[in-house]
Amino acid sequence: MITMVLELLVVIFVGVQRYSLEFRVLEWLQEDFFKNITDKTHRKLWDQLQIAYKCCGLNGPEDYHAMGQHVAISCCPSAYKTKTEYTQMMLYNACLESSSYFPDGCEAEILAVLRSDAERLQDVAMTSFWFEAIGMLLAMWVANNVKNKVHVYKQTVMY
Repeated sequence: MITMVLELLVVIFVGVQRYSLEFRVLEWLQEDFFKNITDKTHRKLWDQLQIAYKCCGLNGPEDYHAMGQHVAISCCPSAYKTKTEYTQMMLYNACLESSSYFPDGCEAEILAVLRSDAERLQDVAMTSFWFEAIGMLLAMWVANNVKNKVHVYKQTVMY
């Protein structure tokens, strides 16, 4: 029973905290994206985010245009992964001309991952809850059958 109560509390806690976490992540992403153009450390972090989540900018590649910047090279995966600078620039220019960079913003991609992980955790807790509930019902059924058989056995032995 205690485990079942704890599992229900986990489901509720994850449901409540998920929105708080999403809000904090959104706030951080928005603050950090605008530091991206001024600080080399933030630029490296955003390059890693954009490659890992296959996204570009905060809400899309238009964010770079709105800030008067060129689309980051990490938005063009083929250019970013090359080793030589010349090849990188050629592929980057081709990527910009054909608009083949990642079309989605990182905010939406990262939030989608957070949501799916939270939903997966809630699903596991609920599934575990139902298995334990079924197990408890089966245990009560077995105990009731054993009690009835003992009662029948006692009556048979008495006669």
